[in-house]
Amino acid sequence: MRLDSSSIYLTRDPFGDESLRGAVCVCAISDSSLVVNTLVQCIGLPETEIELISPDDDCAAHIATTRPDILMLNFIMLGVEYFTDLTVRLRNLLINERLPYLVTIGEIPPPTAFNVSAHYPSCYNILLPTQPFIEGERLRRHIIGNVIGIDFYRNKLRQSAELTLINMHVNKYKNGFDLLLEEVMTILENRFVHLGTAITLHKIIAEAKGVGVSAVDPAVRPLIKDAISKMSTAEYELCFTEYISRGIRISELEFVFAAAKLISHTNRIIIDRIEELNKN
Repeated sequence: MRLDSSSIYLTRDPFGDESLRGAVCVCAISDSSLVVNTLVQCIGLPETEIELISPDDDCAAHIATTRPDILMLNFIMLGVEYFTDLTVRLRNLLINERLPYLVTIGEIPPPTAFNVSAHYPSCYNILLPTQPFIEGERLRRHIIGNVIGIDFYRNKLRQSAELTLINMHVNKYKNGFDLLLEEVMTILENRFVHLGTAITLHKIIAEAKGVGVSAVDPAVRPLIKDAISKMSTAEYELCFTEYISRGIRISELEFVFAAAKLISHTNRIIIDRIEELNKN
């Protein structure tokens, strides 16, 4: 993991924010109006990898080969016939496979709209964008919420949290590991919620896991005690600097919060995305 420490700044978290790059591939068909070009520049997401191709290319063959997540085109400029032909060719090349998510510019006539829903998993339609930055922001939110989805970000965060706990010497093969992981995830996903006692955290985890509150602490506490005993002096100081400076003894709650803080260093974008999606 990459943390704010001069001694380990060269390490990387393979599941954190840096892993978002190229998570979603956008194939944009660029016509002479350059509306598509302008719009994709306004999306502004590190998750998106954008490729511009010409409508004169063999777009169907290219899409079938590269398998983008999103296909974007200007319906006003390319027209119904071009779009219909492209869809038919894609269907022939990708038999029984899902076509990309579709983003169209310009109103689609109702008969064509019916055909769109029969072939594409979803269609996001943009009328001719007179305000590209506003439309780009709306498209950004659509990609985050409907194409990528909150589960993608949660899985990334969970994998990162699991890696951090292992690096903090928590034994992942012990029964209490999943409960401890859930406690850390709860802190990460509720950063503006006051969770000031261990028992409060236990109640949340117990309810989520369908176990008794009394079962959480005996499972988690020995894991934390064992992990702390295996830490070097440098690791201990790195993890608990705040608490050491304030003379606070490291108990279960401090351990969970310290782990969450370490994880947050490499997952700032991911945590922001989860928070944004939870609000919607």
